[in-house]
Amino acid sequence: MKNIIKILFLCGIIIFMAFSCDDDEKPINPLIGTWKCIGFGTTESNEIRELEPKNCNECYILTFKEDGTIEGYTSTNEAVGEFEINLSTKELQIINFSGITEINELFDGKEYIETISNVNSYNTNSNDTLLLYYNHQNLYLIFNSVE
Repeated sequence: MKNIIKILFLCGIIIFMAFSCDDDEKPINPLIGTWKCIGFGTTESNEIRELEPKNCNECYILTFKEDGTIEGYTSTNEAVGEFEINLSTKELQIINFSGITEINELFDGKEYIETISNVNSYNTNSNDTLLLYYNHQNLYLIFNSVE
C-alpha cells in the first residue's frame, strides 16, 4: 500500500509540473533592442562601406520592439515600420519602413531606407553585431548594438 501511495504521489507531482509549465513563453528574439548601422557590406569581398555621415550619433538607428514594430532614424528623418521574424530559419521581413517626417534624405539615407525594405534574413554574433541580409545573402547592412 505504501508503494502505491508513493507512486501516486510521484505521478501527481509529474502531472502538476507538466501542466504548470508555461507553454506561452516565447523564444528570445536576439534583434530586440537598439542598433546603429555603420555600413553596407558584401559577402563576396568582405568589404564594408561606411554610411555617410560618419559622425552623426542619431543617424541610422534602428530599434526592434517586442510587439513587432521598429522605429529609428535615417540620415535626416524619424522612421517607423513593422517586422516579421522566423527565429528558427533567421528569416526577417521589414514592412512599411518609412519616414514619419518629410525632410529629403541626405547622404546615404535614401539607399538605407530602400535596403531596409529589402531585408530577407539576419545573423547576430557574440560581439553585439547584427547583419541584415538583402539581395539573397550577398549583401548586408552591419549594425552595432547600442547600449
